[in-house]
Amino acid sequence: MNLRKFLLGLRIIIITRLVVSCHNLSKTCGFKSTLTDSKTYEFLNSTYKINKIRVDIINFIKFNDIDFRCINFEPNLIENLSLRPLYSITLDDNLKINHFSNLKIASKLLTSDVKFYFHSLNGIQVNSNFVFEPLLKIYKYRNIYIQFHDSLILTKGDCLSNNNKFGLFKNISTIYMAHTARYYSKTNPCLFQNSLIFKLIFYGLANNFIKTNIITFLGSLNSNLNSNISQLELNFFKGVLTKNLLDSHVFKELEVLTIDGILDQISSDALKNLTKIYLIILKMDEILKFFESGTSWMQPINSDIKINLENLDDNLLNFSARVVKLQFQSFEIFTDQVFCLFKNFPHSRLILPVFKKQQISNCSCTVLWLVGYNLYILDRKEYPIYEFCTYNKTYLKVLVKKCDFEKRLNLCSLPSREIRLVESQIGLLYLFELLDFIILCTYPIVFTLAISSNSINIIVLKKITTEIKKKTPKNSNLTIVFLMLMNSISNLTYVIIRLMHLMNKCVSQNSRFCSPISHTIFIQYFDVIVVNTLGNIIKFLSNFMLFLISLNRMFLLIGKKVLGDKTLAIISLILFITILLISSLEKIINPGINFVQENVYDLNAYVEYPDRNNFFINSGLAPKNLHLKTSRKVVSIIMYILYVLNYVLNDIVFLICFFMVEIFIIFKLKQNIKLKSKQTFIGDKKNTLKFIVKCNKTIKVILISSSIILMFKLFDFSVSTFISVKKLSNVPNNLCFKQSKICTILEEIDDYLFLISTSYSTILFFNLNMNFKKAIQRMICF
Repeated sequence: MNLRKFLLGLRIIIITRLVVSCHNLSKTCGFKSTLTDSKTYEFLNSTYKINKIRVDIINFIKFNDIDFRCINFEPNLIENLSLRPLYSITLDDNLKINHFSNLKIASKLLTSDVKFYFHSLNGIQVNSNFVFEPLLKIYKYRNIYIQFHDSLILTKGDCLSNNNKFGLFKNISTIYMAHTARYYSKTNPCLFQNSLIFKLIFYGLANNFIKTNIITFLGSLNSNLNSNISQLELNFFKGVLTKNLLDSHVFKELEVLTIDGILDQISSDALKNLTKIYLIILKMDEILKFFESGTSWMQPINSDIKINLENLDDNLLNFSARVVKLQFQSFEIFTDQVFCLFKNFPHSRLILPVFKKQQISNCSCTVLWLVGYNLYILDRKEYPIYEFCTYNKTYLKVLVKKCDFEKRLNLCSLPSREIRLVESQIGLLYLFELLDFIILCTYPIVFTLAISSNSINIIVLKKITTEIKKKTPKNSNLTIVFLMLMNSISNLTYVIIRLMHLMNKCVSQNSRFCSPISHTIFIQYFDVIVVNTLGNIIKFLSNFMLFLISLNRMFLLIGKKVLGDKTLAIISLILFITILLISSLEKIINPGINFVQENVYDLNAYVEYPDRNNFFINSGLAPKNLHLKTSRKVVSIIMYILYVLNYVLNDIVFLICFFMVEIFIIFKLKQNIKLKSKQTFIGDKKNTLKFIVKCNKTIKVILISSSIILMFKLFDFSVSTFISVKKLSNVPNNLCFKQSKICTILEEIDDYLFLISTSYSTILFFNLNMNFKKAIQRMICF
């Protein structure tokens, strides 16, 4: 008995040791390293060319599973460190970087930077020790950069007041909250307790119809956070900036505020108690539209002073340190027509608008009104940087008199015409994404109708085929029934493919609809091969079958032999192979699989998954995965030719041929009606009138059906023409190049309309084919 207990205990010890050793093995070996581009450094009159290292740590379960001693590189060579856990975890002080490498620190270290990429975090523990401090003290890194991707910026734990021992972000150069980060309201301000951050950047901020992703902080705390953040950059995709975001305890030491993207307005108390700000940078698009909401948001700035603008020289000595510069970095033109937007600008609070010299081509009265006091207030050292309209105070007075500001201010109080402001590309992107979301909401209805319609068609047409074969195997109606059946099968296949496309569908990151697997490599390949390539081929076959149906109707009408099965098969095979080659090349090569999962910003350079609209004939750019240099221009031209061939074959040729056949059918039908009415109903006006009314009804049905089909095809043609022209345009002003998703959404709308047209096929066949009509009526009566 004792021997059994001893053996059982020994077995438990052995198994435990094995588990621990396996755990330690996984703890040591879960690293992947890659060389980045070499960088050149100068040190003590010598030049060093060093290959930096990127280390990827993946599939760990907890941060204390990571042992940095398994990294076999000198610490100063490690530039990028990516941490991607197997499951979502919380960032806390279990991340130990006291031993960043198992190699000794070089005696003469070149100071370098390190960037951390955190993925899949489900929160951040507020009471965490100074995790990154050893990198500065022990390994002498110059700067630490931190990026958060695909993470929830959710604070966990209670704030320990007046505690200097805790603080996650001490001595950090820049923190990037990427556009894939998910923010929460009522964030605990202790997230930045005892922080020392040079720059904090929030991407993906939005509060609009399609998505809400705004970070706001809990109400004011009595304790001193000891938060020191020098610069803050906010990247908005529509929304309102409030004091709940610009918390006065978190951003007490804030000096520079940058706002980018599109912002609807800033609340009047947003900047309250932020007394150390000396520079506000407005990099926004649609900045004139932003100023339509007024300038009341500037009232908290220098609210305790009011300078006499008529006697500047005597007032400035005591207040020169209180100057706040409002730097415009927008290239919108400030014409005289927008003067009234700035009529209440608070110059007397020492808020000075400044423009970089290259921004202003014409010094309008609006610009002069904004910068007119800068010559008296700003230091002469800043003259070469900013636009002053003139450096001569005497001539400045001449310009001011010429503009007659008093008269212009009086005119602002009168009712005037609405100012038409230009929509920016980011503004257009929002409108297109909004339209995309609205269309997405109707998908269940369209998919249900399309699947039901084409399923009914297939059931009815198979039944008709069986009946015709039993009666007359070589009946001429069999060919047109076969074409209708093939059209319905093609439509149903296309609908199923588009339904699977929803796996890759993302209206906008963190929006009301964004597939969680849309960025994965497999889904990107699936979308390129199945949805783009195969879907385009199926779409062409559906169009081609519809054209052959019209062609057969025409032959039946003129009394000639209908296209035989062999002829039809040969033509179909040739066109199928042609479209397969053209569509496969363009649809497979043009989209590039996006392997980059660490994009921080999605507005100025929107990156899709996969990257679409890669080739622009005037840019010489090719997809990243081809790595072409000298032949990029040639490849772009070849891809453009393939796109145009696909466009010509699928849009122009089909549209022209279908349109001509339908016109000929209507024309020939009218001729036949006149001829038959004269020959059959001679002297019988009553029956002649009935016959003409019946035939005219048939013509109307054909006209309506053809018009609906042509309407869809014309939109398809318009979209393809627009994209073809854009691919030829110069890159700087190219909508599809700078905001490629706009052109992608246009193509999505085109496919959506094709889905609607497939839902209409049952009604089309019911009105244009007697056998189909009778079969449907029998089913309903039964």
